[in-house]
Amino acid sequence: MADASHTVLKWISDQYRWHLAGRCSGVWYFVTKPFRIKRRILGKRNVILNQASKIARLAVRIRGDDNVVEAAAQARLGRVVVDVRGNGNRILIDGEAFLERASFYIVGDHCSIVIGRRTYVAGGVFVAAESNTNISLGDSCMLANDVVIRTGDSHGIFDRTSRARLNPGADVRIGTKVWLAHRVTVLKGVTIPDGCIVGTGAIVTKTLDAPHAVYGGHPARKLRDNVAWGWGLEGCD
Repeated sequence: MADASHTVLKWISDQYRWHLAGRCSGVWYFVTKPFRIKRRILGKRNVILNQASKIARLAVRIRGDDNVVEAAAQARLGRVVVDVRGNGNRILIDGEAFLERASFYIVGDHCSIVIGRRTYVAGGVFVAAESNTNISLGDSCMLANDVVIRTGDSHGIFDRTSRARLNPGADVRIGTKVWLAHRVTVLKGVTIPDGCIVGTGAIVTKTLDAPHAVYGGHPARKLRDNVAWGWGLEGCD
C-alpha cells in the first residue's frame, strides 16, 4: 500500500510540477504557493490539487473516499465553499476562471462539477444532488449573483399506484459563452446551447432549443434569436 501511494504521488508531482505540502486526515495537499483554506475531511484517498493564482477564502468539507477537488492554473477563488458527501466525485475549476461567493455541493457517488476556462461566477450555487449526475459549464461563461444549477430535487416524488419515481436526477450541460443573469435557476436535465442569454429571474426547466438566443420567464421561453453579448458595452466579442 505504501508503494502504491508513493507512485500516485510521484506521478501527480511530475505532471503538475507541484510540491507536496503535507498530509492530514487521509488527504494529500499539493500547492504551488501559500493559500487560505479551511478543511474538514473524513475519508481516504481524497485529493486537493491547487495551482490557482489566488485563493482569498476556500472552505472544503469532504465526507467519503476517492474525491478530487482541483483548481487549475491561473484560477482565482474568493469565498468559495466545497461540500462533498460521497465517493469518487470530482470538482474541476479550469484555468483562468474567476469565482466569487460560489458554493459546490455533491451528495452521492461518481458525480462531477466542471467550470470552464475564463468563466466568471459572481455568486452561484452548483448542486449535484444524486449519484452519477454531472454539471458542466463551458468556457467564457458569465454567471451573475444568486444563480442556482441543480441536477436533482433532493427528494423523491413517486406515483402512488406503481411506486415508480417520477423525478430522477439528470445532467446539466451549459455551453460556451453563456450568460446567466441574476437569480436564474437551471433544473435537472437541462442543456443550454452556446451563446445564449438567460434573463433575470428565469427558471429553466427543459433544454433550450436554439443557440445565440435570449430566453426568459417562468418557465424560460425564447424571446429573441441571433444575438451575441460582450463583456463591456462597446460591442460583442
